[in-house]
Amino acid sequence: MFRRFTERHLPRHTHALSVDHIPYTPRAKRALEYGVEEAQLMEHTSIGTEHILLGLLKEKEGMAAKVLHALGMRLVETREKIAIRSALTATNETFMEAFRQGDAAALAATYTTNGQALPPQSDIITERSAIQAFWQGALDMGIKAAQLETVELESHGDTAIEVGKYTLQGEGGQRLDTGKYVVIWKQESGQWKWHRDMWNSSVPVPGQ
Repeated sequence: MFRRFTERHLPRHTHALSVDHIPYTPRAKRALEYGVEEAQLMEHTSIGTEHILLGLLKEKEGMAAKVLHALGMRLVETREKIAIRSALTATNETFMEAFRQGDAAALAATYTTNGQALPPQSDIITERSAIQAFWQGALDMGIKAAQLETVELESHGDTAIEVGKYTLQGEGGQRLDTGKYVVIWKQESGQWKWHRDMWNSSVPVPGQ
């Protein structure tokens, strides 16, 4: 779809471009500058592809912007989605760091005040004090690290739904478990936190 659209609208060039020197058009430079501005507005410390995407949308007049608009992408909506993904990623990184530090209180602080954890083969765990006790038990069992990988993310106002994969590690990086999770996020006091946290293992039960 991208190729067909651009082939219909881009002018044909009769000269070849050198790999050693590909000049930027004024619009390309402007889009990159806009991308830097977007990163600064979000207080990000590096420029990523998401910022360049916003720069292309903000530039408006270039072919890339026209293609993106034809696909239904809009600057404000895309900026909001990127900001939400960035905030959620930061919270997940805080959770993973808390695991590395063995800090059950910090793990529980990832949840909303009325948050719930729904672990496999267990009742629903409600309130931060109970959630903290649960994660303290996991740490005491020898779980030293947790790796989270977002697979899918949707946002709807002050609610977001994340589907992902996890890996739990023990001493020396030993893999203890792998599985998948679903987290329902809510904004609380301006911060994105886990409101409902559900997961289960992908490791087959022995003998099955």
